[in-house]
Amino acid sequence: GTLELAKQVSSLPLANYNLLRYICKFLDEVQSHSNVNKMSVQNLATVFGPNILRPQIEDPVTIMEGTSLVQHLMTVL
Repeated sequence: GTLELAKQVSSLPLANYNLLRYICKFLDEVQSHSNVNKMSVQNLATVFGPNILRPQIEDPVTIMEGTSLVQHLMTVL
């Protein structure tokens, strides 16, 4: 799964790739202060994951079914 994720990320258009990279670096900085701000990797993945990794069809059932997968993928990113 991690290799497929890396393949998908590397196939992004350059502007999208750079934005994702910036967001991930920023969120890594935020989580490095989790002892103060209570925003662990898992918490950040829960909050930002659905906004960064959206399904093609925004159906509430699809979104709910994919929540744990989105959270896991964001944790890896």
